Amino acid sequence: MRNYRCYSTDRGKIFSCEAIAAASDDEAVQMAEELCDQRAFGGFEVWDRGRLVYRNDEPPMGVSAFWSSSSA
Repeated sequence: MRNYRCYSTDRGKIFSCEAIAAASDDEAVQMAEELCDQRAFGGFEVWDRGRLVYRNDEPPMGVSAFWSSSSA
């Protein structure tokens, strides 16, 4: 098991961090996606120490209408 960090982002700014214990990068990303779905993050990043594993800057499903209207 490795310890990863999942940073919740909103318009490129980090607003929270969760520790994730996972056996692989893929598992850590999957767990981060589940967190994102549960909490409706604007996006997230998964890090393994100083290595960026994955970045998702897309808003979650159902929030795109809000994002497009508020960013215009």
